[in-house]
Amino acid sequence: MSKYRLIACVSFCAVALLAAGCSDDDNSKKKTPLDAGSDVSATDTSADDAGSEDDATTQADADTNADTGADTGADTGSDQDAQADASGSDCGKNGLSSPTVEAHLDDNGVLTATAVAAADYGQTDVLVITWNFPAGASIDTADYDPYVLQPTADPSSAKVAVEAYAGCTGEPSTTSCMSYYIATAGDLTVTALGQAGGDQLTGSLDSATMLQMMSNGGGAENWCIEALSFDATITSDGPGEGLCRTDADCSSQCMTPPEFMEFNMCPPQSCEMQAPNACFNDADCGGSGAVCRQAPMEACLCNPEVRTCQPPCALDADCREGEACDTTTGHCGPIGCTTDADCPAHYACGGNNTCERRTCSTDADCTDGKCVKGACFDDFGACLTF
Repeated sequence: MSKYRLIACVSFCAVALLAAGCSDDDNSKKKTPLDAGSDVSATDTSADDAGSEDDATTQADADTNADTGADTGADTGSDQDAQADASGSDCGKNGLSSPTVEAHLDDNGVLTATAVAAADYGQTDVLVITWNFPAGASIDTADYDPYVLQPTADPSSAKVAVEAYAGCTGEPSTTSCMSYYIATAGDLTVTALGQAGGDQLTGSLDSATMLQMMSNGGGAENWCIEALSFDATITSDGPGEGLCRTDADCSSQCMTPPEFMEFNMCPPQSCEMQAPNACFNDADCGGSGAVCRQAPMEACLCNPEVRTCQPPCALDADCREGEACDTTTGHCGPIGCTTDADCPAHYACGGNNTCERRTCSTDADCTDGKCVKGACFDDFGACLTF
Protein backbone atom coordinates (compact mmCIF):
# COMPACT_ATOMS: atom_id res chain seq x y z
CA MET A 1 0.00 0.00 0.00
CA SER A 2 2.82 2.38 0.86
CA LYS A 3 4.37 1.54 -2.42
CA TYR A 4 1.28 2.69 -4.33
CA ARG A 5 1.01 5.87 -2.25
CA LEU A 6 4.63 6.77 -3.15
CA ILE A 7 4.03 6.21 -6.87
CA ALA A 8 0.86 8.37 -6.76
CA CYS A 9 2.71 11.13 -4.95
CA VAL A 10 5.56 11.15 -7.46
CA SER A 11 3.11 11.23 -10.36
CA PHE A 12 1.14 14.10 -8.84
CA CYS A 13 4.28 16.17 -8.24
CA ALA A 14 5.50 15.60 -11.80
CA VAL A 15 2.19 16.82 -13.24
CA ALA A 16 2.26 19.86 -10.96
CA LEU A 17 5.80 20.73 -11.98
CA LEU A 18 4.93 20.36 -15.68
CA ALA A 19 1.87 22.58 -15.27
CA ALA A 20 3.95 25.21 -13.48
CA GLY A 21 6.53 25.18 -16.31
CA CYS A 22 3.81 25.85 -18.92
CA SER A 23 2.20 28.69 -16.99
CA ASP A 24 3.41 32.34 -17.41
CA ASP A 25 1.47 33.81 -14.52
CA ASP A 26 4.69 34.69 -12.77
CA ASN A 27 6.40 35.94 -15.98
CA SER A 28 9.34 33.67 -15.24
CA LYS A 29 9.52 32.40 -18.81
CA LYS A 30 8.96 35.72 -20.62
CA LYS A 31 11.57 37.05 -23.01
CA THR A 32 13.51 39.69 -21.09
CA PRO A 33 12.52 43.15 -22.43
CA LEU A 34 15.33 45.03 -24.15
CA ASP A 35 13.82 48.40 -23.21
CA ALA A 36 16.02 49.58 -20.36
CA GLY A 37 13.21 51.07 -18.26
CA SER A 38 9.68 50.28 -17.23
CA ASP A 39 6.64 51.19 -19.33
CA VAL A 40 3.81 53.26 -17.97
CA SER A 41 1.13 50.94 -19.23
CA ALA A 42 0.60 47.43 -17.90
CA THR A 43 -0.63 46.48 -21.36
CA ASP A 44 2.85 46.92 -22.84
CA THR A 45 3.54 43.19 -22.73
CA SER A 46 5.89 42.82 -25.69
CA ALA A 47 9.66 43.19 -25.59
CA ASP A 48 9.43 45.39 -28.69
CA ASP A 49 7.28 48.15 -27.15
CA ALA A 50 3.85 47.26 -28.50
CA GLY A 51 1.93 49.20 -25.85
CA SER A 52 -0.36 52.11 -26.47
CA GLU A 53 1.24 54.49 -24.00
CA ASP A 54 4.45 56.57 -24.06
CA ASP A 55 7.67 54.89 -23.04
CA ALA A 56 8.88 56.36 -19.75
CA THR A 57 12.43 55.09 -19.89
CA THR A 58 15.28 57.48 -19.31
CA GLN A 59 17.69 55.78 -21.69
CA ALA A 60 17.67 55.18 -25.43
CA ASP A 61 15.75 52.18 -26.75
CA ALA A 62 18.15 49.41 -27.64
CA ASP A 63 15.74 46.96 -29.26
CA THR A 64 16.25 45.82 -32.84
CA ASN A 65 12.71 46.36 -34.10
CA ALA A 66 10.68 49.51 -34.62
CA ASP A 67 8.57 50.86 -31.76
CA THR A 68 4.95 50.28 -32.77
CA GLY A 69 3.16 52.19 -30.04
CA ALA A 70 0.37 54.60 -30.87
CA ASP A 71 2.36 57.42 -29.29
CA THR A 72 5.96 58.48 -29.68
CA GLY A 73 8.55 57.21 -27.24
CA ALA A 74 9.39 59.48 -24.33
CA ASP A 75 12.99 58.36 -24.02
CA THR A 76 15.52 61.09 -23.38
CA GLY A 77 18.10 59.46 -25.63
CA SER A 78 17.88 58.71 -29.34
CA ASP A 79 16.33 55.45 -30.55
CA GLN A 80 18.86 52.88 -31.61
CA ASP A 81 16.32 50.72 -33.42
CA ALA A 82 17.13 49.27 -36.79
CA GLN A 83 13.99 50.99 -38.08
CA ALA A 84 12.28 54.29 -37.39
CA ASP A 85 9.49 54.57 -34.82
CA ALA A 86 6.09 54.05 -36.47
CA SER A 87 4.67 57.32 -35.21
CA GLY A 88 3.06 59.89 -37.48
CA SER A 89 5.26 62.69 -36.12
CA ASP A 90 8.57 60.92 -36.79
CA CYS A 91 10.78 61.75 -39.78
CA GLY A 92 12.30 59.03 -41.89
CA LYS A 93 15.35 61.26 -42.52
CA ASN A 94 17.03 63.28 -39.79
CA GLY A 95 19.76 65.89 -39.58
CA LEU A 96 22.51 67.12 -41.88
CA SER A 97 25.90 65.66 -41.04
CA SER A 98 28.78 68.16 -40.58
CA PRO A 99 27.68 70.50 -43.38
CA THR A 100 29.81 73.12 -45.09
CA VAL A 101 27.89 76.41 -45.23
CA GLU A 102 28.42 79.12 -47.83
CA ALA A 103 26.56 82.41 -48.34
CA HIS A 104 26.14 84.28 -51.61
CA LEU A 105 24.44 87.51 -52.73
CA ASP A 106 23.56 87.69 -56.41
CA ASP A 107 23.07 90.70 -58.68
CA ASN A 108 19.33 90.70 -58.03
CA GLY A 109 19.75 91.05 -54.27
CA VAL A 110 18.86 87.44 -53.47
CA LEU A 111 20.84 86.17 -50.47
CA THR A 112 21.38 82.41 -50.20
CA ALA A 113 22.89 80.23 -47.49
CA THR A 114 23.76 76.74 -48.76
CA ALA A 115 24.64 73.88 -46.41
CA VAL A 116 26.17 70.84 -48.11
CA ALA A 117 26.82 67.51 -46.40
CA ALA A 118 28.33 64.37 -47.93
CA ALA A 119 25.97 61.42 -48.19
CA ASP A 120 26.39 57.79 -49.22
CA TYR A 121 27.90 56.69 -52.51
CA GLY A 122 29.38 60.09 -53.35
CA GLN A 123 25.99 61.83 -53.39
CA THR A 124 25.32 64.95 -51.36
CA ASP A 125 22.49 66.30 -49.24
CA VAL A 126 21.90 70.04 -49.57
CA LEU A 127 19.81 72.54 -47.60
CA VAL A 128 19.22 76.01 -49.06
CA ILE A 129 17.91 79.07 -47.16
CA THR A 130 16.92 81.94 -49.44
CA TRP A 131 16.04 85.53 -48.55
CA ASN A 132 14.07 87.07 -51.43
CA PHE A 133 14.81 90.74 -50.85
CA PRO A 134 13.56 91.87 -54.30
CA ALA A 135 10.15 90.40 -53.44
CA GLY A 136 9.79 92.94 -50.64
CA ALA A 137 11.39 90.88 -47.89
CA SER A 138 12.58 92.71 -44.82
CA ILE A 139 16.32 93.14 -44.28
CA ASP A 140 15.82 93.64 -40.54
CA THR A 141 17.26 90.76 -38.51
CA ALA A 142 14.48 91.25 -35.93
CA ASP A 143 12.04 89.79 -38.46
CA TYR A 144 13.94 86.50 -38.31
CA ASP A 145 14.45 86.18 -34.55
CA PRO A 146 12.92 83.70 -34.74
CA TYR A 147 11.14 83.64 -38.05
CA VAL A 148 8.56 80.83 -37.99
CA LEU A 149 8.61 79.10 -41.36
CA GLN A 150 5.28 78.91 -43.14
CA PRO A 151 4.17 76.15 -45.51
CA THR A 152 4.32 77.28 -49.14
CA ALA A 153 4.15 75.49 -52.46
CA ASP A 154 6.16 78.28 -54.11
CA PRO A 155 9.35 79.12 -52.16
CA SER A 156 10.16 81.97 -54.57
CA SER A 157 7.10 83.87 -53.32
CA ALA A 158 8.12 83.72 -49.67
CA LYS A 159 10.07 86.37 -47.80
CA VAL A 160 12.38 83.59 -46.72
CA ALA A 161 12.26 79.98 -47.86
CA VAL A 162 14.00 76.78 -46.83
CA GLU A 163 14.43 74.00 -49.37
CA ALA A 164 16.39 70.75 -49.26
CA TYR A 165 17.68 68.20 -51.72
CA ALA A 166 18.79 64.62 -51.03
CA GLY A 167 20.95 62.27 -53.07
CA CYS A 168 22.42 64.91 -55.39
CA THR A 169 25.02 64.12 -58.03
CA GLY A 170 25.50 67.72 -59.19
CA GLU A 171 24.24 71.21 -58.43
CA PRO A 172 21.06 70.88 -56.34
CA SER A 173 17.99 70.65 -58.57
CA THR A 174 14.97 68.43 -59.07
CA THR A 175 16.74 66.73 -61.97
CA SER A 176 20.14 66.06 -60.38
CA CYS A 177 18.84 64.96 -56.95
CA MET A 178 16.77 61.99 -55.80
CA SER A 179 14.38 63.98 -53.59
CA TYR A 180 13.26 67.59 -53.08
CA TYR A 181 11.75 69.04 -49.88
CA ILE A 182 10.35 72.34 -48.62
CA ALA A 183 10.05 73.49 -45.02
CA THR A 184 6.62 73.33 -43.41
CA ALA A 185 7.66 74.31 -39.87
CA GLY A 186 10.66 75.57 -37.93
CA ASP A 187 12.36 78.60 -36.39
CA LEU A 188 14.97 80.62 -38.27
CA THR A 189 17.06 82.90 -36.06
CA VAL A 190 19.41 85.40 -37.72
CA THR A 191 22.01 87.38 -35.81
CA ALA A 192 23.75 88.97 -38.80
CA LEU A 193 22.13 89.45 -42.19
CA GLY A 194 24.74 90.88 -44.55
CA GLN A 195 23.84 93.02 -47.53
CA ALA A 196 27.11 93.02 -49.46
CA GLY A 197 30.09 90.87 -50.30
CA GLY A 198 32.36 90.49 -47.29
CA ASP A 199 29.51 90.86 -44.79
CA GLN A 200 28.70 88.05 -42.38
CA LEU A 201 25.61 85.83 -42.29
CA THR A 202 25.06 84.07 -38.96
CA GLY A 203 22.18 82.30 -37.24
CA SER A 204 20.51 78.92 -36.84
CA LEU A 205 17.65 76.82 -38.13
CA ASP A 206 15.89 74.86 -35.38
CA SER A 207 13.18 72.18 -35.31
CA ALA A 208 12.68 72.32 -39.06
CA THR A 209 10.34 69.81 -40.69
CA MET A 210 10.91 69.34 -44.42
CA LEU A 211 8.06 67.84 -46.45
CA GLN A 212 9.04 65.75 -49.45
CA MET A 213 7.66 67.31 -52.65
CA MET A 214 9.41 65.14 -55.24
CA SER A 215 11.12 61.76 -55.21
CA ASN A 216 12.85 59.87 -58.01
CA GLY A 217 13.38 56.75 -55.98
CA GLY A 218 11.06 56.58 -52.97
CA GLY A 219 12.68 57.22 -49.61
CA ALA A 220 11.75 59.20 -46.54
CA GLU A 221 8.53 61.21 -46.64
CA ASN A 222 9.73 63.82 -44.12
CA TRP A 223 13.17 65.19 -43.26
CA CYS A 224 13.70 66.73 -39.82
CA ILE A 225 16.56 69.04 -38.85
CA GLU A 226 16.74 69.74 -35.13
CA ALA A 227 19.54 72.33 -35.20
CA LEU A 228 21.71 73.77 -37.92
CA SER A 229 24.03 76.70 -37.16
CA PHE A 230 25.54 78.81 -39.92
CA ASP A 231 28.31 81.40 -39.91
CA ALA A 232 29.59 82.36 -43.33
CA THR A 233 31.22 85.29 -45.09
CA ILE A 234 29.04 86.44 -47.97
CA THR A 235 30.45 86.27 -51.46
CA SER A 236 28.90 88.51 -54.06
CA ASP A 237 28.57 88.97 -57.79
CA GLY A 238 28.49 92.71 -57.15
CA PRO A 239 31.45 95.09 -57.26
CA GLY A 240 33.45 95.58 -54.09
CA GLU A 241 34.57 98.81 -52.50
CA GLY A 242 35.73 101.35 -55.12
CA LEU A 243 34.62 99.17 -58.04
CA CYS A 244 31.60 99.71 -60.26
CA ARG A 245 29.34 98.73 -63.09
CA THR A 246 27.66 102.10 -63.52
CA ASP A 247 27.99 105.61 -62.17
CA ALA A 248 25.34 104.70 -59.60
CA ASP A 249 27.94 102.54 -57.84
CA CYS A 250 30.18 105.55 -57.27
CA SER A 251 29.96 108.90 -55.58
CA SER A 252 31.68 110.35 -58.66
CA GLN A 253 32.14 108.58 -61.98
CA CYS A 254 32.55 104.93 -63.04
CA MET A 255 35.41 104.32 -65.47
CA THR A 256 35.80 101.22 -67.63
CA PRO A 257 39.00 99.19 -67.09
CA PRO A 258 40.81 100.77 -70.11
CA GLU A 259 39.73 104.25 -68.99
CA PHE A 260 40.94 103.60 -65.45
CA MET A 261 44.29 102.27 -66.70
CA GLU A 262 44.81 105.38 -68.80
CA PHE A 263 43.73 107.63 -65.93
CA ASN A 264 46.28 106.05 -63.59
CA MET A 265 49.03 106.29 -66.19
CA CYS A 266 48.20 109.82 -67.21
CA PRO A 267 46.16 111.84 -64.70
CA PRO A 268 44.32 114.75 -66.37
CA GLN A 269 46.47 117.34 -64.58
CA SER A 270 49.64 115.88 -66.12
CA CYS A 271 48.53 115.37 -69.74
CA GLU A 272 50.36 116.94 -72.66
CA MET A 273 48.45 119.58 -74.59
CA GLN A 274 50.84 119.53 -77.56
CA ALA A 275 51.69 116.29 -79.33
CA PRO A 276 55.21 116.06 -80.80
CA ASN A 277 55.27 114.75 -84.35
CA ALA A 278 51.51 115.14 -84.73
CA CYS A 279 50.23 114.07 -88.14
CA PHE A 280 47.17 113.42 -90.27
CA ASN A 281 48.58 110.80 -92.66
CA ASP A 282 51.77 108.90 -93.46
CA ALA A 283 52.95 111.61 -95.85
CA ASP A 284 53.24 113.99 -92.89
CA CYS A 285 55.94 111.72 -91.48
CA GLY A 286 58.36 112.75 -94.29
CA GLY A 287 59.15 109.31 -95.72
CA SER A 288 61.28 108.39 -92.69
CA GLY A 289 59.73 104.94 -92.50
CA ALA A 290 57.40 106.08 -89.74
CA VAL A 291 53.63 105.88 -90.13
CA CYS A 292 50.86 108.07 -88.80
CA ARG A 293 49.19 106.12 -85.97
CA GLN A 294 47.10 106.84 -82.90
CA ALA A 295 49.35 108.05 -80.12
CA PRO A 296 50.17 105.35 -77.54
CA MET A 297 48.66 105.61 -74.09
CA GLU A 298 52.02 106.31 -72.49
CA ALA A 299 52.30 109.49 -74.55
CA CYS A 300 49.80 110.94 -72.07
CA LEU A 301 48.19 113.29 -74.55
CA CYS A 302 45.22 115.26 -73.31
CA ASN A 303 43.41 114.18 -76.47
CA PRO A 304 44.14 110.43 -76.81
CA GLU A 305 42.71 110.37 -80.35
CA VAL A 306 45.56 112.51 -81.69
CA ARG A 307 47.77 110.72 -84.25
CA THR A 308 51.56 110.95 -84.25
CA CYS A 309 54.42 109.67 -86.43
CA GLN A 310 55.60 106.30 -85.01
CA PRO A 311 57.43 103.18 -86.15
CA PRO A 312 55.09 100.79 -88.00
CA CYS A 313 53.51 97.98 -85.97
CA ALA A 314 54.97 94.49 -86.27
CA LEU A 315 52.72 92.51 -83.93
CA ASP A 316 49.16 92.69 -82.63
CA ALA A 317 50.72 93.47 -79.25
CA ASP A 318 51.85 96.82 -80.72
CA CYS A 319 48.17 97.77 -81.05
CA ARG A 320 45.44 98.63 -78.59
CA GLU A 321 42.97 96.07 -77.25
CA GLY A 322 40.57 94.85 -79.94
CA GLU A 323 42.91 95.81 -82.78
CA ALA A 324 45.23 93.81 -85.04
CA CYS A 325 48.42 94.80 -86.85
CA ASP A 326 48.46 94.93 -90.64
CA THR A 327 52.12 94.20 -91.25
CA THR A 328 51.79 95.27 -94.90
CA THR A 329 50.91 98.86 -94.01
CA GLY A 330 52.30 98.98 -90.46
CA HIS A 331 48.96 100.24 -89.19
CA CYS A 332 46.66 98.92 -86.46
CA GLY A 333 43.01 98.44 -87.25
CA PRO A 334 39.86 96.47 -86.45
CA ILE A 335 40.09 92.68 -86.40
CA GLY A 336 38.37 91.11 -89.39
CA CYS A 337 35.88 88.28 -88.75
CA THR A 338 33.14 86.12 -90.17
CA THR A 339 31.89 84.69 -86.84
CA ASP A 340 32.20 85.56 -83.14
CA ALA A 341 34.80 82.80 -82.81
CA ASP A 342 37.21 84.96 -84.84
CA CYS A 343 37.14 87.66 -82.16
CA PRO A 344 38.91 87.96 -78.80
CA ALA A 345 37.11 87.66 -75.46
CA HIS A 346 34.34 90.20 -74.93
CA TYR A 347 34.13 91.01 -78.64
CA ALA A 348 31.61 89.89 -81.25
CA CYS A 349 31.62 89.94 -85.03
CA GLY A 350 29.78 93.06 -86.15
CA GLY A 351 27.90 94.02 -89.28
CA ASN A 352 31.06 95.26 -91.02
CA ASN A 353 32.76 91.90 -90.50
CA THR A 354 34.98 93.41 -87.87
CA CYS A 355 35.17 92.59 -84.15
CA GLU A 356 33.34 95.01 -81.90
CA ARG A 357 33.16 95.05 -78.10
CA ARG A 358 30.08 93.19 -76.87
CA THR A 359 27.24 95.24 -75.48
CA CYS A 360 25.40 94.00 -72.39
CA SER A 361 22.85 94.72 -69.69
CA THR A 362 24.02 92.15 -67.10
CA ASP A 363 27.10 90.00 -66.46
CA ALA A 364 25.20 87.06 -67.96
CA ASP A 365 25.63 88.73 -71.36
CA CYS A 366 29.42 88.51 -70.95
CA THR A 367 31.27 85.19 -71.02
CA ASP A 368 33.50 85.10 -67.91
CA GLY A 369 33.40 88.87 -67.73
CA LYS A 370 31.64 91.86 -66.21
CA CYS A 371 29.16 94.26 -67.73
CA VAL A 372 30.47 97.79 -67.16
CA LYS A 373 28.64 100.82 -68.54
CA GLY A 374 26.88 98.64 -71.12
CA ALA A 375 29.95 96.81 -72.47
CA CYS A 376 31.80 93.59 -71.57
CA PHE A 377 35.22 93.63 -69.91
CA ASP A 378 37.42 91.21 -67.97
CA ASP A 379 36.64 92.87 -64.66
CA PHE A 380 34.64 95.61 -62.95
CA GLY A 381 35.27 99.26 -63.63
CA ALA A 382 36.66 101.59 -60.99
CA CYS A 383 35.27 104.70 -59.35
CA LEU A 384 37.08 107.93 -60.18
CA THR A 385 38.83 109.33 -57.14
CA PHE A 386 40.67 112.62 -56.71
